[in-house]
Amino acid sequence: MFREIEDIVETLKNAKARGKMCSVLIGAGCSVTVGIPTAQGFVDIIKEKYPRDYERANPKTYPKCMSQLSVDEQRSLIVDFVDKAKINWAHIALAQLMKAGYIDRVLTTNFDPLYFCRLGFPSRQCLFVSFDFYLKSCYKHYFNCPKFMHA
Repeated sequence: MFREIEDIVETLKNAKARGKMCSVLIGAGCSVTVGIPTAQGFVDIIKEKYPRDYERANPKTYPKCMSQLSVDEQRSLIVDFVDKAKINWAHIALAQLMKAGYIDRVLTTNFDPLYFCRLGFPSRQCLFVSFDFYLKSCYKHYFNCPKFMHA
């Protein structure tokens, strides 16, 4: 089913008029546009920077390649990109929709906490629906704070 932006606007307005809010699911598109690689992008970086680890991974997927790296290497690889990233217009638009009462929750499959960390929303509005085994150690300064829930 095809929807135009006007359809989405109408749906949001009608929901708000009925006292309802929407949840939004964001994925790699929000991260890629600020310079954070996709899973395949990280596989390519591992192939280049850690060729022996890449060769050991079977199959050559993101989880298998990352599991060949030490926890410190995993942390360094991800944090280097996330720490340099800035929020984008999509993050700002979502924050404004949330502030205006159209959205009550943002769910993400991303491993980076950009949206939540840089905009500082309370835990009831932030949910990571994917939680990589090394994520908590990468961002312990964010996850020790009560703002985050993760599945």
